[in-house]
Amino acid sequence: VSILGLSKLRNIAMSLSVARMWNQQKWPQGWVPSHFNKHSVAAATLADLIAAEVRIAFPEGAFTASLLQNTGMLLIAMGLPDEHHRIRDMHISSQQPLEACEHHILGTDHAELGAETCESWGLPEPIMAAVRDHHLDRDPSRPTLVAVVGAADVAVGRMGIQVQEWCVPDTGDPAEAL
Repeated sequence: VSILGLSKLRNIAMSLSVARMWNQQKWPQGWVPSHFNKHSVAAATLADLIAAEVRIAFPEGAFTASLLQNTGMLLIAMGLPDEHHRIRDMHISSQQPLEACEHHILGTDHAELGAETCESWGLPEPIMAAVRDHHLDRDPSRPTLVAVVGAADVAVGRMGIQVQEWCVPDTGDPAEAL
């Protein structure tokens, strides 16, 4: 504890707990939990590192918000497998952002569903906001928790660590988010 620090140990424990919970589920065809877990943990780790260097409000929420930012995708895949397949197919064929495909088919997107889940879990509002808004445009002159979470998501995707292998990489510039 003295070497790593309490917050880093909390982050490790949370990552392992979430990964274990997801790995116990039955997944629809085409959903690979290990891709989801790798992206989530990589984005969370990067967001935590960025938040340590950039002055933002609630930097301690960066890891959790990034770890949970795509929870709504998971909920769609598990709870609405037919719609999930339609969203995936539309995303691949049209090259439109995943959120646009989700809105077209569901009338909402994974970010909103994830934020609602965070709210039901009683997580702090800054984490809910970062999960909800991580795909929105940001003002690069004013770094925020949302910008850090969004930048980590884009950067990890650009490194080839997609949430799912069929996900079209976000074309956003992670540097512009900060």
